[in-house]
Amino acid sequence: MGRFFYVHKKRSNPSSGMTLIETLVATAVFLVFSVAIYQLYARVISFSNTVRVRTVATEIANEQFETIRNLQYYDVGTVGGIPTGVIAPSQTVTRNNMTFSVGVTIRNIDQPADGTLGGTPNDLSPADNKLVAVDVACTSCQTPVSVEYTSLVAPKSLETENGNGAIVIKAIDANGEPVSGASVSIDNTTLSPAVHIDDVTGTDGALTIVDAPPATESYHIAVSKSGYSSDQSYPPGGSENQNPSKPDLTVAANQVTQSTFSIDRLSTFNIKTLTNLCAPIGGIDGTFTGTKLIGTSPDVIKNTYSFTTDSSGAATLSNIEWDTYTAALSAAGYDLIGVNPLQPVTVVPNTSQNVSFVLRDANPSTLLVTVTDAATELPLADATVEVSAGAYDETKTTSVGSITQTDWSGGDGQADYSDNTKFFSADGGMDFSTTPGILSLANTAGVYVENGTLTSSTFNLGAPTTFRQISWLPLSQPPAAGTDSVRFQIATSATNDENTVWTYKGPDGTAASYYTSSPADIASVHTGDQFLRYRVFLSTSDGSVTPTISDLSFTYTSGCLPPGQIDFPGLSNDTYTVTVSKEGYATSVKTITINGTTNATFSLSSS
Repeated sequence: MGRFFYVHKKRSNPSSGMTLIETLVATAVFLVFSVAIYQLYARVISFSNTVRVRTVATEIANEQFETIRNLQYYDVGTVGGIPTGVIAPSQTVTRNNMTFSVGVTIRNIDQPADGTLGGTPNDLSPADNKLVAVDVACTSCQTPVSVEYTSLVAPKSLETENGNGAIVIKAIDANGEPVSGASVSIDNTTLSPAVHIDDVTGTDGALTIVDAPPATESYHIAVSKSGYSSDQSYPPGGSENQNPSKPDLTVAANQVTQSTFSIDRLSTFNIKTLTNLCAPIGGIDGTFTGTKLIGTSPDVIKNTYSFTTDSSGAATLSNIEWDTYTAALSAAGYDLIGVNPLQPVTVVPNTSQNVSFVLRDANPSTLLVTVTDAATELPLADATVEVSAGAYDETKTTSVGSITQTDWSGGDGQADYSDNTKFFSADGGMDFSTTPGILSLANTAGVYVENGTLTSSTFNLGAPTTFRQISWLPLSQPPAAGTDSVRFQIATSATNDENTVWTYKGPDGTAASYYTSSPADIASVHTGDQFLRYRVFLSTSDGSVTPTISDLSFTYTSGCLPPGQIDFPGLSNDTYTVTVSKEGYATSVKTITINGTTNATFSLSSS
């Protein structure tokens, strides 16, 4: 007989317990529900606290109004204010373990129903009633809570003429638009009691003070706003400003005195002092002087800012008022050869203005030429400037820099250009030391070798550069040396480290071509690179002659070059003829006497 087995399977009982996943889900739901309840509870508590604080603040404000209602009308005013009175303009009140600041502002109001002071008809009793504003703010609360209430207070009888005047202060920005919310401070210590008022301009940028006691040039006004410049009046006869352009205000009986003050958002100067190769020069002192005057006879300048550049040649001047500035540097051992942008530098409100000062080692006699467009006053690049006197005759181009090498006698082994007599490497075919300043083929037993090669050190232009031309001297070589006995190639790179690969190229941008005539335009494939090397090849077909190189230069443009400017260092103290020309413009010629550092500006007109 076959055997039968009975297998019993134990069935799970859902009601016997919960799995881990079910427990986690239930816990998450509980947490979400609990957090929601807590947040709701916190909001209810916060709202309740806010209502409680606002209720107490309102009670304090009502107490202030109740005090004012019980005063005589002539006492309704603030101590030192206009109208003057017995109410403290500010105080601190503690209530229910909370601290509140209480501010009271009271102003005379000239209602138009019976005319206005200075208007038509002219109201000679302009203080028709008083506007009272009470502001109460909790200063000890975690959440700021404040209330403000206003009310009009009128006299029981008609107002009478009292011989007072009115002051209207207007705040405008650089474009003449009204500045609302500007803080206005009014002080007059010649009156008894003295006047001190702090208030703000309205949406129309104006603040009106009615019923101000008469006084001559003694109402001092100061207008300011956070993030803005400031403006003020000045007392006449001051030691530093004897004849202010905006003297303290005079208030005459039954007259309106109006004065406008200009404020606007502040700006920043980002300053750099560097060489034309972008190398920083630190420790340079300078001053920006504006053109706005606050006094005359003698002139008193409003805005002057000083700076010192750090080790990286940088400085930042914040909180600069909009103005037109001229900079002066104190840079011992250096000459200023250009400013970018051109001086004077105009600063508009709420801007960050970059200013670069380009310096080089001081030279006893230097001519700095600036060329601008006569119509736009903008700098002109690529203007040709020729300076000549006797045997001296040199021509340069504005906004174009140059690097030169005129001596190789220091020998090889210099990877980065610093010593202007050294280079990177040369083969045995080059003679660089027999005659310092002359590069030629090596001579063995009275015969010049057939060819030689020299590779320069690395020139650092300091910034991405547009390479313009290569040129060398002498221009002519011995005919017997053969065609193209002098050839050059150029290698450039955006980086300069151990991984840099120097690929030498000619005028067609490939390694198969060579620069063979001077001057020659440098191939555009190098544009945007910062580092440069050159390689010179000399050859001869006749062992009795050798080609030579005495001077080599490269011209370039970069962001470190001052626009429309060029300098001529090392001049003698003499009289020079300076000729400036540019295609599309009329040529300008001036005679300039050089005695130390001399600046000359040429404004070219379109031809």
